[in-house]
Amino acid sequence: MKKYCLILFSFLFILLIINIIWLYHQNSKTPILGLISNKLAPMPKTPNAISSQTQVLSKKVEPLHFKGSLEHSKEALITIISNINGTELVENDEQYLYFIFSTSLMKFKDDVEFYFDDEKKIIDIRSSSRAGYSDLGKNLERYEFIKQQWEK
Repeated sequence: MKKYCLILFSFLFILLIINIIWLYHQNSKTPILGLISNKLAPMPKTPNAISSQTQVLSKKVEPLHFKGSLEHSKEALITIISNINGTELVENDEQYLYFIFSTSLMKFKDDVEFYFDDEKKIIDIRSSSRAGYSDLGKNLERYEFIKQQWEK
C-alpha cells in the first residue's frame, strides 16, 4: 500500500511541476497586441479577459469617457495606473497605451491596453491574463478600480 501511495504522490508531484512550467512559459510570451484599424486585439477564448470592444457579453465592459482633451485624458489615466503596484508602461503612442500588470507573489502578467478614440471621445480597454484559464475575476476587478478612480 505504501508503494502505491508513493507512486501516486510522485505522479501528482510531476504533474504539478509540469503545470507550473507550462504556466511560466505562457507567462513569458507576449501575445499579439496593439491596434488594427482602430480595434484592440481580439479576445482569447478563455474567460480570463475583458474588453469594451468585444461582443461577448460575459467579457464586455463599458469604455471610459474622455476628461477634456485626448492629452489630458491620457495623462489622467497614466496617473491612475501609475499608482497601482506592479505596473509597467510599455507603450505610449498618440492614441494608445499599453501596460503590463504583474502580480507580486507569482509574477503572473496581465496585458492591459487602452485606445483613445478622439472622434467618439471614449477610451476603449482590453485587459487579458497571459497564463492560465481563469483569472478569478482579476481583470474585471482591475477595470472596476480604474473606472472608480476615473469617475472621481
